[in-house]
Amino acid sequence: MPLGGGAIATLASGLSNAYAVAVAGGSAYWTDTASVSRVPSSGGVVAVLVSLAPPQTVAAMLAVDATNVYWVALGSQGGGCLFSVPVDGGAPVALEAGCDPEGISPIAGIATTNGHIFYTRSLIADSPLSGLLRVPTTGGVPTTLASHSSSSVSAPVVDAVHAYWQDGACSSSGQGCQWLWRVPVGGGTSVALAQGATAPIALDATSVYWAGGGGSVVRLTPK
Repeated sequence: MPLGGGAIATLASGLSNAYAVAVAGGSAYWTDTASVSRVPSSGGVVAVLVSLAPPQTVAAMLAVDATNVYWVALGSQGGGCLFSVPVDGGAPVALEAGCDPEGISPIAGIATTNGHIFYTRSLIADSPLSGLLRVPTTGGVPTTLASHSSSSVSAPVVDAVHAYWQDGACSSSGQGCQWLWRVPVGGGTSVALAQGATAPIALDATSVYWAGGGGSVVRLTPK
């Protein structure tokens, strides 16, 4: 559908459970239960890039850059691990060293910039990783950029300078819940930007936007 409105065009049909959609380089990409697929954004032949096999049961979340498609493969207990595949198809690559989808916390969402994947993991008992993390798009050992104390976190959004996310935890000093946070993409000090921010979060060149209380949409400038 054009940005200014108009006719709706169906690019793919007969999907069993489409979960996430991303657009880049003239193609639309999506996850559908246990597969990752692509179709030209103008319409055309659908190409299945990846078909998952147990113990990976569901393909969820999605990010795309000029080279690869990135997704989260879920295990039977809801935990997930990051994978990539070239935009033209090929062999999937596991990005997190030693990740076991049956023994790790869920991923809330993923984003990519500056040669890295950024993602948030919820805090659950016995999980080895939680918080806002970063891993190279070529794979490696994850780096924790920010820790949190909540099982309710949002998908991150990123620009070339910062990563932003929302943590549902309440402040121990009584300063409220649902804080919007920011941290440099290269690592550094996390900054609390606003209280009462709810997901989803969006960015433009100057501002960060989120859904506020009372049915409102809120903008913070500068971001």
